[in-house]
Amino acid sequence: MLDRLLSFARAYLLGWVSRPAASLSRGGLTLEVWVDRPWITPGGQVTVLARVENVGGGPIAYLLPTPCHPDVSIAVEGGGADVKYVQPAYDPEKPCVQVISAREIPPGGSVTNSAVATLSGPSDWVIWVSVSLPYPPQDPLTVRLPIVVE
Repeated sequence: MLDRLLSFARAYLLGWVSRPAASLSRGGLTLEVWVDRPWITPGGQVTVLARVENVGGGPIAYLLPTPCHPDVSIAVEGGGADVKYVQPAYDPEKPCVQVISAREIPPGGSVTNSAVATLSGPSDWVIWVSVSLPYPPQDPLTVRLPIVVE
């Protein structure tokens, strides 16, 4: 894991990578994730963009806990960070009807979510942006990207 992180950092510093990205394809879906920089300072922000595309021949259906939840979950692991969804705007403090929400991505369709993560507390020397789509329910599609804390 450390070798992969150092290789990524070296590529960024040499200009081979301008916007850190990762992707995963499985079961007719492709999940792509981008961050606007590979580093963050305490109190700093990083923007996360996630796109899920149905590259299969049939619709992809999945469930979310409420109609207010974004399709893609964006979280930060390894440090105290606040995540604020920008697209769609989502406020976990705002009341929302508690009913399971069925969603579907048609063949060739896609869903895009974005968020801003602010490093607000103590953290490890590297934090991980973790992005997932709850499909299939027993093994969600998840992509993780490292962010170095300066």
